[in-house]
Amino acid sequence: MSVEQYAQHRGVTSRAVYAAIREGRLERLAGGLLDVEDCDARWFALRKGLPGPGRPVDPAPKDVHEPTSKLFQVKLGLERERLRERTLRRKKLQRALVERAPFERRIFELVRAERDAWQRWPARVCGGMAGQLGVEPAALQRLLDRAVIAHLAELADLPKHHRSADDDQGDGDQGDEGASGVA
Repeated sequence: MSVEQYAQHRGVTSRAVYAAIREGRLERLAGGLLDVEDCDARWFALRKGLPGPGRPVDPAPKDVHEPTSKLFQVKLGLERERLRERTLRRKKLQRALVERAPFERRIFELVRAERDAWQRWPARVCGGMAGQLGVEPAALQRLLDRAVIAHLAELADLPKHHRSADDDQGDGDQGDEGASGVA
């Protein structure tokens, strides 16, 4: 039988049969053919862990592919990590993933700008409103400031103890410090 036919008979590649011949586990007959019965007997006898001529039987061979093996666990962990890295790299190349930090910075900037605009609003509108209502602009601004800050705190869902101490002061006269130049 030829090497290719024997490989088909054994269910292996012809490369595996050539390797067995090169290592001396199988012998070719004159003309390059193989004796099927002799090769089958040698194939089984010379396999790792099986008894054969000149081979002792290992009663408990260490298999690194056993799921309980430490080496197996380490290799499995490394393979999982490599797979995770390849998946992330592929998603990044497909633009399915982006860097998180720039987006967080941009969102923070937008939210801060919105908050600042709301905090400036009372100073901007209190002069006209005070004239229409016939009240003192500084008192109206303090009232609007507290209302806006309370509303922003509600939106941010912050407990009262996280707000600054100035927000919790009463209606006492604070002078023109928070009036933003509107009198």
